[in-house]
Amino acid sequence: MLEVLLACDADSKRACDYCRRHQQAPQHAHREPTTGNTSLPVVLEHQLLRMRSEPPIVQNDARRAPVAHDLVIDVLFSALLCPVHCPSFQRADSVVASSVATAPAFDGRADEREYGPPTLRLHTTAGDVRVWTVRHGGFLYITAVLPDSTFYWGDDFVLSLDPNGSADASPQSGDRQWYLRRTIDSSIVASASGGRWSTPGQPVPMLGATRHHADWDVASTSSSNGWIIELRICENAVKPGGASPRIAFRTYNDAPQGWWSWPAPAAGVPAQRVERSPSDWRPIVFR
Repeated sequence: MLEVLLACDADSKRACDYCRRHQQAPQHAHREPTTGNTSLPVVLEHQLLRMRSEPPIVQNDARRAPVAHDLVIDVLFSALLCPVHCPSFQRADSVVASSVATAPAFDGRADEREYGPPTLRLHTTAGDVRVWTVRHGGFLYITAVLPDSTFYWGDDFVLSLDPNGSADASPQSGDRQWYLRRTIDSSIVASASGGRWSTPGQPVPMLGATRHHADWDVASTSSSNGWIIELRICENAVKPGGASPRIAFRTYNDAPQGWWSWPAPAAGVPAQRVERSPSDWRPIVFR
């Protein structure tokens, strides 16, 4: 039996699966056993420090964890095994939409028990926004859980979609955007035209009471701790042809105020710019 010494990422304050199960603080190091062909229990934030055939040892501070004896082995396991075996690993150059056996409840509520590990996270000053992309029954479900204890009607979660994967420099015909606000009635759904999401002088109407459309549905809930968005889109609207569709996410929080996007913008570029630049969006990989 091998014991794998792992260190949770103290900078991101995100605990690993082991720590969540055992309700431990994220700033520590621990070992977990692996046997046979069992996948190494590592996630993207982990740094593989050492492998040895000794009984498990728990240390209180990852900064005092011993250095690996063989740096080459550590680098190989961290770089190669983690992307293969980590359920929460998300490559920065794509969004994986995996098929699930059971349809989500689609009631404006979501967590890991229903959706499994998040597909990706947006790091904000209010905490991590967890985002899921899954498939079932001919629909793509895109769900976000946004931590926010200060209600503001205009807090938003924006999804921009390039169905034909053309990756143009600006939004073009066929590109779509769901601009979903915490007060869902104030949300808008736009289709691009002439490099814009809206024509000057012709504002896109708000949703009002609309929650269903010919090829999409939306559900949302809000509480004192944050809010949740579930969007369900027909797959033939997401991927109408053979090319891989491209997608981007952006969120705004009034307090603490800020904008954040996935993919992240280039240095010095506002996060809002990403939704205007389909060439920066990432392919959706259907599985």
